[in-house]
Amino acid sequence: MSITKLRKKLGSTSRLVFMILAVALAIGMVAYFGGTGSLSGGGSGRPGFEGDRVLARVDGRKIYLSDVEELLARNRVRESSEDPRFLFQMRGYYFDQIVDDLAKVKAARERGIKVSRADVNQEIERRIQEMVRTKLAGVSPDVARVQEENLRYALNNQRDEIAQSLLVKKLEDEIRSNITPNPKDPSLKPTDFEMKARHILIKVKSPTQPNAHPEEEARKIAEDVLRQAKAPKADFAALARKYSEDEGSKKKGGDLGYFPYGQMVQEFSKAAFALKPGEISGLVKTIYGYHIIKLEDKRVASWVQQARAYQELQKLVDETKKKMRIEILDDGIRGYHLAMEANRLYNKPKEREAKLREAAAAYEKALKQRPGDVGLLAVLADYYRSRYEELSKKGKGQGVKERERAIELYRKATSETPAPRMLMDLGKLYAAEGRTKEALSVFQKASETAFSDTYTRTELKEQFKKLGRPDLAQKEQTLIDQLNKSAGGSPFSIPSR
Repeated sequence: MSITKLRKKLGSTSRLVFMILAVALAIGMVAYFGGTGSLSGGGSGRPGFEGDRVLARVDGRKIYLSDVEELLARNRVRESSEDPRFLFQMRGYYFDQIVDDLAKVKAARERGIKVSRADVNQEIERRIQEMVRTKLAGVSPDVARVQEENLRYALNNQRDEIAQSLLVKKLEDEIRSNITPNPKDPSLKPTDFEMKARHILIKVKSPTQPNAHPEEEARKIAEDVLRQAKAPKADFAALARKYSEDEGSKKKGGDLGYFPYGQMVQEFSKAAFALKPGEISGLVKTIYGYHIIKLEDKRVASWVQQARAYQELQKLVDETKKKMRIEILDDGIRGYHLAMEANRLYNKPKEREAKLREAAAAYEKALKQRPGDVGLLAVLADYYRSRYEELSKKGKGQGVKERERAIELYRKATSETPAPRMLMDLGKLYAAEGRTKEALSVFQKASETAFSDTYTRTELKEQFKKLGRPDLAQKEQTLIDQLNKSAGGSPFSIPSR
């Protein structure tokens, strides 16, 4: 059995990879500076789309809705979800990213970081070559030449924006280079380390390894190999090639490369972490058999430096923003920020509720200005639905007004964008009012738009059962079975180990 079987397919490995990607994204995100917009110039009369508006002014620079929409398009956010609530939240997120980027530029300049004309020229050439390599491969020379000229022209018209993005990168690089975690730092946990090790595995017979050695036989073999491994001048790699029964690492002298703590089964991780570089363990028993481990190196994981650099950068951004004049002009953005503040008050229910009411008031004000804004309709509907659910727990008849307002808003929102999860929320409110006919109609619309969403279909099945329509519930189950079959099994496969 390969050592890869030792790696937990889910759990700490997945979490670690996710954390690395998340931190790398936060650290390495190229700053956005509005293209031809006013973030780089602070002027007025910028070309935008119909309905474009100023969301805020930051030190006199205007942030437009079109700046945020460009980021949504660039990062293909609409491909992830068409739910207007998700898109509304992402607009708020990218608005904050633009403000943070402006703070990074200000911080970089305050630190004396500079970008030369040569730096910008080099970056323009890098971007052109990247496009040639990734987008123009296989294109005829004439077409490629025209496309390259067009890109060069466009990039030269964005020199200020490119210079600012380089300022941010230099700031991030400077912060990252100044952070070197000390392996002896007492705040570090075992999971903050990576280890490089070799091992020799002698398998023990089990239901999953029926052809392996019986317990006593395996132990005797392992004890003999351990004595050889600990002998003076022993060649551990040669012993692994000779004795190890882990086909995945045997030919490599038992080399496992670097792996984070917790990636291997618990007994293996603990034993390896307890060693010093160069040391050889005793016999380590796992579900696979007896291991002999030689630790070759132990280091602080790279993501620890990245995480600390991100924290330091965010601290600098927060301090810089306090010195900036930030005027939020859009009530929708103001409501988003109030709602985010409320989320941080989860352990202070009264303060949280007061902040949510402020957010709802801001949303209502924005909705009067833009009555057809589906995102505003949806997030306001969510607020009133949540209020209804909280009040209804206090007694019969509580929260009726909030429920009616939520239904009104969901109906308007779903008439424009029939997102399945919004339809589910509307249908459940109808069901709570005893309006079975309307609930069934809405749930059937949700079924029409759920497509391959097995989570929503599973919930629909239960709702149809509650409303006395087993035929519709069975239809959902049939669709779920077909989707799972086409996907090659259940949507999630979680191993027991």
